[in-house]
Amino acid sequence: MLRNSATIILIFLVMVSLMLSCASASEVSIPQRSDWSTPKEIVGLRLGPQGSWDDSDPGAVTPCTIVKLSGVYYLYYVGSDGKRDHDKGPAHRKLGLATSSNGIDFTKYKGNPILSWSPGNNDEEGIFGAKALSVDGRIYLYINTVSAKNATTDQVWGDVHLVTSTDGKHFGKPVLVLDHSNADVVGYGDELGPTGIMHKDGKWSLYYFAKGLRVSDWRLCLATGDSSTSFGRTQQLIDEKAFFGSGGDVHWLSNSSIAMFFQKRNDWGRIEVYTALADSPDKLTKARTWVGFAQGEGVTVFLDKQAGKWFLYNRNLSEGSKTFVRIAPVKYDK
Repeated sequence: MLRNSATIILIFLVMVSLMLSCASASEVSIPQRSDWSTPKEIVGLRLGPQGSWDDSDPGAVTPCTIVKLSGVYYLYYVGSDGKRDHDKGPAHRKLGLATSSNGIDFTKYKGNPILSWSPGNNDEEGIFGAKALSVDGRIYLYINTVSAKNATTDQVWGDVHLVTSTDGKHFGKPVLVLDHSNADVVGYGDELGPTGIMHKDGKWSLYYFAKGLRVSDWRLCLATGDSSTSFGRTQQLIDEKAFFGSGGDVHWLSNSSIAMFFQKRNDWGRIEVYTALADSPDKLTKARTWVGFAQGEGVTVFLDKQAGKWFLYNRNLSEGSKTFVRIAPVKYDK
C-alpha cells in the first residue's frame, strides 16, 4: 500500500513538473479587451485627508509602477498637497507607497511619503513618476526628478535618478542616471523620465520619454548599458508626436519576448500594446490598440504569472481622482 502511494505521489509530482515546464516554455498571450474585468475602485488609494501630503489631484503619472516581493505587492504612486502659485498645477509632488496581499486591496504605507525632491525649494519641483524592477531581492526604482534653480522661477527640468531598496520602503541615496543637460543623451535639454526597465544577462535597458532639443513632444526613447547606473547608448524608438503618456512597464511574455502597455499623451483613452524580443529591445512591434478603455491620467499594468493574473491600474480624475483596477486571466499561446 505504501509503495503504491509513493508511486502515485511520484507520478503526480512528475505531471506537475511537466505542466510547469510547458507553461514556462509557452508564451503568455496579450489579453483581449473582453478578457478584462469591470473596474473596481481601490478604496485604499483615495486622496489623503485635507492637509496631508497627497490631498490633491496628483497631476502626474500615477499609479506609477508595481513590483511583488515575498507575496506582497508594492505599488508606488505620486501625490501632491495643493496648487502651484504661478499656474495652479499640482505642487510639491512626492512618491508614496501602498501595499497589498492580493493586488486589489491596498493600504497606504504609514511612513509616506517615501521619497521627495526639492533642491531649489520650488513648488513645481518633485517626483513626477517612477518605474521599478526587482532583481535578486533588491528593488531598483528609477524616478523622474524635476528640479529648479530657485524658489521663484517657473523654469524647471527633469532628470532620471536611481534609488534602490531591499524592503521596498527605505531607499538609498539617488544616483543620476540620465542627465537632461548631457548632449550625448537623445532628447536632452528639457525633461527626461523613465517608462520601463529591463534586465537580462547583465544588460540593462531603460525606456524613457524625452521632451528636449533633439526630440520633442514626449517621444519614446531607449537607453542601454552594462549596469543599473551606466547607460552608454541612447536612441529614439518611435517617431510619433505625443507618444508618451503613461505605462511602459516591461512584462515578460516568455524567456525571450516582452510586452509594454502605453497610454497616449494626446489621447488619454487610448492604450497601445507593443512587443519586442528581449535581445532586440529597440525593435518594437505594435500588437494591440484599445480605444476608450482608460480614463484619466496614469495607467500601470502588472503581469503576475504566479497568481495567473494581469492587473491594470488606472487613475480616473473625472471621478474624484479615484484609482481603479481591472483583472484579466493569464493565458498561454501553445
